[in-house]
Amino acid sequence: MTIHMRPYAGAADLQRILDLKRTCTTPENIYDTPIFSELRALLAPLPQDPAAGRPPWEDEQGRAMGHLHRRALAQQATMLWEENDDRLLAYALVAPPSTVLTFQVHPQARDSGLEAHILTWAIGGAQEQARRRGRAFSLWCRCHEHETGRRALLEEAGFTPLPARDLRLVRALDISLPAAPTNCATRWCAASAAESECTGRYQGCWKTLCIPD
Repeated sequence: MTIHMRPYAGAADLQRILDLKRTCTTPENIYDTPIFSELRALLAPLPQDPAAGRPPWEDEQGRAMGHLHRRALAQQATMLWEENDDRLLAYALVAPPSTVLTFQVHPQARDSGLEAHILTWAIGGAQEQARRRGRAFSLWCRCHEHETGRRALLEEAGFTPLPARDLRLVRALDISLPAAPTNCATRWCAASAAESECTGRYQGCWKTLCIPD
Protein backbone atom coordinates (compact mmCIF):
# COMPACT_ATOMS: atom_id res chain seq x y z
CA MET A 1 0.00 0.00 0.00
CA THR A 2 1.44 3.35 -1.09
CA ILE A 3 0.12 6.30 0.89
CA HIS A 4 0.76 9.99 0.42
CA MET A 5 -0.03 12.87 2.73
CA ARG A 6 -1.38 16.26 1.68
CA PRO A 7 -3.10 19.28 3.28
CA TYR A 8 -6.81 19.91 3.19
CA ALA A 9 -7.79 21.45 -0.14
CA GLY A 10 -11.22 22.89 0.56
CA ALA A 11 -14.68 22.01 -0.68
CA ALA A 12 -13.50 19.05 -2.79
CA ASP A 13 -12.31 17.29 0.37
CA LEU A 14 -15.13 18.19 2.74
CA GLN A 15 -17.64 15.49 1.84
CA ARG A 16 -14.93 12.82 1.70
CA ILE A 17 -13.85 13.65 5.25
CA LEU A 18 -17.44 13.62 6.47
CA ASP A 19 -17.99 10.24 4.81
CA LEU A 20 -14.91 8.83 6.52
CA LYS A 21 -16.02 10.21 9.87
CA ARG A 22 -19.39 8.55 9.36
CA THR A 23 -17.68 5.25 8.54
CA CYS A 24 -15.59 5.47 11.72
CA THR A 25 -18.45 6.53 14.01
CA THR A 26 -19.37 4.19 16.86
CA PRO A 27 -21.82 4.54 19.76
CA GLU A 28 -18.83 5.39 21.95
CA ASN A 29 -17.27 8.14 19.82
CA ILE A 30 -20.36 9.67 18.23
CA TYR A 31 -20.19 12.68 20.57
CA ASP A 32 -16.43 13.18 20.46
CA THR A 33 -15.60 16.72 19.43
CA PRO A 34 -15.69 17.95 16.82
CA ILE A 35 -19.02 16.21 16.29
CA PHE A 36 -20.34 15.81 12.76
CA SER A 37 -22.01 19.24 12.52
CA GLU A 38 -18.99 20.98 14.10
CA LEU A 39 -16.61 19.33 11.66
CA ARG A 40 -18.79 20.36 8.72
CA ALA A 41 -18.80 23.96 9.97
CA LEU A 42 -15.04 24.05 10.65
CA LEU A 43 -14.14 22.78 7.19
CA ALA A 44 -16.77 24.70 5.22
CA PRO A 45 -15.23 26.89 2.48
CA LEU A 46 -14.38 30.41 3.58
CA PRO A 47 -16.05 33.33 1.78
CA GLN A 48 -13.93 34.54 -1.09
CA ASP A 49 -13.72 38.13 -2.36
CA PRO A 50 -10.54 38.60 -4.44
CA ALA A 51 -11.35 42.28 -4.95
CA ALA A 52 -11.18 42.90 -1.20
CA GLY A 53 -7.40 42.44 -1.13
CA ARG A 54 -7.46 40.94 2.37
CA PRO A 55 -7.75 37.48 3.93
CA PRO A 56 -11.33 36.17 4.11
CA TRP A 57 -11.22 36.18 7.92
CA GLU A 58 -10.53 39.92 8.22
CA ASP A 59 -13.08 42.74 8.17
CA GLU A 60 -12.69 46.06 6.37
CA GLN A 61 -10.63 47.44 9.28
CA GLY A 62 -8.20 44.52 9.11
CA ARG A 63 -9.49 42.94 12.31
CA ALA A 64 -9.75 39.16 12.53
CA MET A 65 -13.32 37.86 12.69
CA GLY A 66 -13.17 35.15 15.33
CA HIS A 67 -15.33 32.42 13.79
CA LEU A 68 -13.78 32.78 10.32
CA HIS A 69 -10.25 32.97 11.69
CA ARG A 70 -10.79 29.80 13.71
CA ARG A 71 -12.09 28.02 10.61
CA ALA A 72 -9.08 29.17 8.61
CA LEU A 73 -6.64 27.93 11.26
CA ALA A 74 -8.46 24.59 11.53
CA GLN A 75 -8.34 24.07 7.77
CA GLN A 76 -4.64 24.91 7.70
CA ALA A 77 -4.13 22.32 10.45
CA THR A 78 -6.00 19.53 8.64
CA MET A 79 -4.14 16.78 6.82
CA LEU A 80 -5.30 13.91 4.62
CA TRP A 81 -3.70 10.54 3.88
CA GLU A 82 -4.63 8.88 0.57
CA GLU A 83 -3.76 5.88 -1.54
CA ASN A 84 -2.47 6.38 -5.07
CA ASP A 85 -6.02 5.96 -6.37
CA ASP A 86 -7.04 8.96 -4.21
CA ARG A 87 -9.04 6.81 -1.80
CA LEU A 88 -9.11 8.64 1.52
CA LEU A 89 -7.67 6.50 4.30
CA ALA A 90 -7.34 8.97 7.15
CA TYR A 91 -7.59 12.58 8.21
CA ALA A 92 -6.31 14.49 11.22
CA LEU A 93 -6.71 18.00 12.56
CA VAL A 94 -6.01 20.17 15.55
CA ALA A 95 -8.82 22.72 15.85
CA PRO A 96 -7.49 25.99 17.34
CA PRO A 97 -7.44 27.39 19.91
CA SER A 98 -7.48 23.93 21.46
CA THR A 99 -4.53 21.56 21.47
CA VAL A 100 -6.69 18.48 20.94
CA LEU A 101 -5.73 16.11 18.14
CA THR A 102 -8.60 14.51 16.24
CA PHE A 103 -7.91 11.73 13.75
CA GLN A 104 -9.84 8.93 12.07
CA VAL A 105 -8.41 6.00 10.11
CA HIS A 106 -10.51 3.86 7.77
CA PRO A 107 -11.12 0.42 9.34
CA GLN A 108 -9.39 -1.30 6.40
CA ALA A 109 -6.25 0.82 6.87
CA ARG A 110 -5.83 0.41 10.61
CA ASP A 111 -2.78 -1.30 12.12
CA SER A 112 -0.82 -0.64 8.92
CA GLY A 113 1.55 1.89 10.47
CA LEU A 114 -0.56 4.81 9.26
CA GLU A 115 -1.47 5.83 12.80
CA ALA A 116 2.21 6.25 13.67
CA HIS A 117 2.66 8.61 10.70
CA ILE A 118 -0.33 10.66 11.85
CA LEU A 119 1.01 10.97 15.39
CA THR A 120 4.45 11.94 14.11
CA TRP A 121 2.89 14.71 12.02
CA ALA A 122 0.75 15.95 14.92
CA ILE A 123 3.53 15.92 17.50
CA GLY A 124 5.94 17.64 15.13
CA GLY A 125 3.39 20.35 14.40
CA ALA A 126 2.68 20.87 18.10
CA GLN A 127 6.39 21.15 18.88
CA GLU A 128 6.79 23.75 16.14
CA GLN A 129 3.86 25.75 17.53
CA ALA A 130 5.38 25.59 21.01
CA ARG A 131 8.66 26.98 19.66
CA ARG A 132 6.84 29.79 17.87
CA ARG A 133 4.83 30.72 20.96
CA GLY A 134 7.83 30.43 23.23
CA ARG A 135 6.07 28.24 25.75
CA ALA A 136 5.28 24.60 26.41
CA PHE A 137 1.85 23.02 26.21
CA SER A 138 0.38 19.54 26.01
CA LEU A 139 -1.15 17.78 23.03
CA TRP A 140 -4.36 15.95 23.89
CA CYS A 141 -6.05 13.05 22.11
CA ARG A 142 -9.30 11.31 22.97
CA CYS A 143 -9.24 7.54 23.52
CA HIS A 144 -12.11 5.47 24.84
CA GLU A 145 -11.64 2.67 27.32
CA HIS A 146 -12.41 -0.11 24.82
CA GLU A 147 -9.97 1.29 22.20
CA THR A 148 -7.01 -0.72 23.44
CA GLY A 149 -5.16 -0.64 20.13
CA ARG A 150 -5.48 3.14 19.83
CA ARG A 151 -4.35 3.56 23.41
CA ALA A 152 -1.27 1.41 22.80
CA LEU A 153 -0.32 3.52 19.78
CA LEU A 154 -0.78 6.76 21.73
CA GLU A 155 1.26 5.54 24.69
CA GLU A 156 4.01 4.34 22.35
CA ALA A 157 4.12 7.88 20.93
CA GLY A 158 4.57 9.36 24.41
CA PHE A 159 0.97 10.10 25.42
CA THR A 160 0.06 9.27 29.02
CA PRO A 161 -3.45 8.61 30.35
CA LEU A 162 -5.10 11.10 32.67
CA PRO A 163 -6.73 9.84 35.90
CA ALA A 164 -10.25 10.50 34.65
CA ARG A 165 -13.07 8.54 33.08
CA ASP A 166 -15.91 9.56 30.81
CA LEU A 167 -19.08 10.55 32.64
CA ARG A 168 -22.29 10.58 30.63
CA LEU A 169 -25.64 11.44 32.14
CA VAL A 170 -29.00 10.57 30.66
CA ARG A 171 -32.48 11.79 31.57
CA ALA A 172 -35.80 10.19 30.69
CA LEU A 173 -38.23 12.59 29.02
CA ASP A 174 -41.42 11.06 30.45
CA ILE A 175 -40.88 12.50 33.93
CA SER A 176 -41.98 15.90 35.22
CA LEU A 177 -39.84 18.98 34.91
CA PRO A 178 -38.20 20.23 38.11
CA ALA A 179 -39.78 23.19 39.86
CA ALA A 180 -38.52 26.60 38.76
CA PRO A 181 -36.22 28.49 41.16
CA THR A 182 -38.10 30.71 43.54
CA ASN A 183 -35.57 33.56 43.41
CA CYS A 184 -36.12 34.46 39.77
CA ALA A 185 -38.90 35.45 37.42
CA THR A 186 -39.49 34.38 33.83
CA ARG A 187 -39.93 37.10 31.26
CA TRP A 188 -40.79 36.58 27.59
CA CYS A 189 -39.06 38.83 25.11
CA ALA A 190 -38.66 38.85 21.35
CA ALA A 191 -35.38 37.49 20.07
CA SER A 192 -33.15 39.72 17.99
CA ALA A 193 -33.38 39.74 14.21
CA ALA A 194 -29.98 38.02 14.00
CA GLU A 195 -31.13 35.22 16.31
CA SER A 196 -34.32 34.78 14.32
CA GLU A 197 -32.34 34.55 11.09
CA CYS A 198 -29.96 31.98 12.57
CA THR A 199 -32.78 29.60 13.45
CA GLY A 200 -33.93 29.53 9.84
CA ARG A 201 -37.15 27.92 11.02
CA TYR A 202 -39.43 30.71 12.25
CA GLN A 203 -40.22 34.21 11.08
CA GLY A 204 -40.43 35.35 14.69
CA CYS A 205 -38.89 33.39 17.52
CA TRP A 206 -39.04 33.83 21.27
CA LYS A 207 -36.67 33.06 24.08
CA THR A 208 -36.93 32.93 27.86
CA LEU A 209 -34.76 34.79 30.28
CA CYS A 210 -34.33 33.94 33.93
CA ILE A 211 -33.79 37.24 35.73
CA PRO A 212 -32.71 37.13 39.38
CA ASP A 213 -34.84 39.21 41.74
